[in-house]
Amino acid sequence: MSNPCSALTLRAWLFAGLALCALSAMSPAMAQQEQELRSRSIAGANTPASSGDAACDAAAQAWRACIAASPKLAADKAAANTEVDKFIRDVFDARGPHRPSITGACPRMEAGYRRMVQDGTCAGNVTGARDDQISRTRDGAEAATR
Repeated sequence: MSNPCSALTLRAWLFAGLALCALSAMSPAMAQQEQELRSRSIAGANTPASSGDAACDAAAQAWRACIAASPKLAADKAAANTEVDKFIRDVFDARGPHRPSITGACPRMEAGYRRMVQDGTCAGNVTGARDDQISRTRDGAEAATR
């Protein structure tokens, strides 16, 4: 009679080997795409299709276009798209006196991201925390030219 523990151990090793073979057969691009889809489905599960404001929806589309144009790795793009999902959720959830202050900024946000896509800022990966500062003069007014 064979030892049931050794049979289970053998099965576990065989399963692990098969799983490893399946993972190694997947190309790096496929693995990144899988990770991005998994991240988007988790983050996007609670994200409404629309923010409820046309200008903010356009801003989110422009933001996503900038992310797509960037040379970021797929995992970083997935994280950035999760931030867009959070923005959509925040606008959707905004009520009362806070909503106009959020939705009022969306047209400028869309224009800024569209400009960054057009002038190559997104493709040059020069985006991030300083985006707003790059497009403004020292006194806070919109820069006339870039």
